[in-house]
Amino acid sequence: MVETPPSYDELFPGRFLKATVDLKDGDRTYTIQALHTEEFPAKSKGGKPEVRGILTFAETNKQMTLNRTNAECLFGLWGETVNWIGKRVTFFAKNVRAFGSTKLAMRVRGSPDLEASRQIEIHVNGETRVVTMNKTGPGAKLNGGKPPPAKMQIIDVPAGEEEPTP
Repeated sequence: MVETPPSYDELFPGRFLKATVDLKDGDRTYTIQALHTEEFPAKSKGGKPEVRGILTFAETNKQMTLNRTNAECLFGLWGETVNWIGKRVTFFAKNVRAFGSTKLAMRVRGSPDLEASRQIEIHVNGETRVVTMNKTGPGAKLNGGKPPPAKMQIIDVPAGEEEPTP
């Protein structure tokens, strides 16, 4: 039997969740256990160090660095960060355009802790967008009543086009 080799990203395991590795089989739900900030070295010589939020989860040893989009979604779901602890959040993989290229990123789909799906406003890069946060979990109706795909789908975003909303 021929063994399937690991993906490129699987060659470099680390302490943080990766969409290409941890969401390759579809959506995942994690329970937020803790949130703290951490300073990361400057990305370029002469640049400033960057402080980022770090989420820790009950179900995995891996953590997640928060970007503005995901932090805005969590804030839209539960308000101030003190309310995030103990909440379950469902992530999905999505191709996003950032820093001149398209890559797979983790995005918030919603939570099993919601009573029903609802729309929230997020504010990223000077723009306000309305996104739907879905009630997830067994029996949840997503994508217009269709269940999410069993396997991750990689969708290329043509240059110059906006990424689709969740």
